[in-house]
Amino acid sequence: MLGDLETVLLQASLGDDEDPRALERLQRLIDRRDLLTKIEIINSESSARRVSTAGAAGRGYEGRSRGNE
Repeated sequence: MLGDLETVLLQASLGDDEDPRALERLQRLIDRRDLLTKIEIINSESSARRVSTAGAAGRGYEGRSRGNE
């Protein structure tokens, strides 16, 4: 995914601002490589891991404090 993103960013940085079709080409490149879907999947997986890790840390802390009471 990073390789695809690098390609799109490189194309964007080298693109001609005065060419009205440059944006269309970038949009097609993003669509062909399905970058938005890949980014959404990675973001959702990352969010799920953070929630899971935070929940586990919270439960572990509560368990230890109850044992010390």
